[in-house]
Amino acid sequence: MAVVIGLLALTAGALAFGQSQSRDQLHDRFDLRTALGGRFVESYTADILGRQVDVASLELAGAEVSDADFERVVGSFGFEAAVLLDADGNALKAVPAMGEDARRGLGTRYAHLALAMSGTPAVSNVVASAAKGIPIIAFAAPFDTPHGRRVLSGGFDVADSPLKAYLENAMPFAAAAVYLVHARGFVVTNNGDGDADLTALSDSAPELAAGLARGARTFLQDG
Repeated sequence: MAVVIGLLALTAGALAFGQSQSRDQLHDRFDLRTALGGRFVESYTADILGRQVDVASLELAGAEVSDADFERVVGSFGFEAAVLLDADGNALKAVPAMGEDARRGLGTRYAHLALAMSGTPAVSNVVASAAKGIPIIAFAAPFDTPHGRRVLSGGFDVADSPLKAYLENAMPFAAAAVYLVHARGFVVTNNGDGDADLTALSDSAPELAAGLARGARTFLQDG
């Protein structure tokens, strides 16, 4: 009897160790996937801003910029909305069009535009597109011209970008829910079909949001 109990205890201990080791391995896989996702987002953002500078320097640096040239540049990036600012922060061009009062001093009214005017590329908070009302993120890139510094800022629906495709394959589990969340807690996009508006993570996944609020690394069990 003592031998049998000993074997059962050993088996249970081995099982518990195996389960613990399996959980640790799962956590490590999540950590790795998260780190890879973070690097992908950083690389993607840097690529967008870099291309904006390259294209704008060639196409939007003249004394006069035609509507056709600006709209062609906007279309090449797939922006839902875009503005071209002059050195004083006034909008030289805008898609969709805006009135003169709205154009004047536009660069001083938004943090990401003001930062770009100072020479630092910037990304906005998640905002609703004036054209379609869908959530967009704007990328503001400063570039130098013979007529002073200008800023090209364009926003697009992240759900139609490579970020969405990446998230759909970020986790090797069919039931996994993956969210790209802005610093203010809004869902930028996810690997599902929902959250197509300015949804807070606390509304989409309250337990996950609560866990993240307690610390940078959290693991929750669903069900």
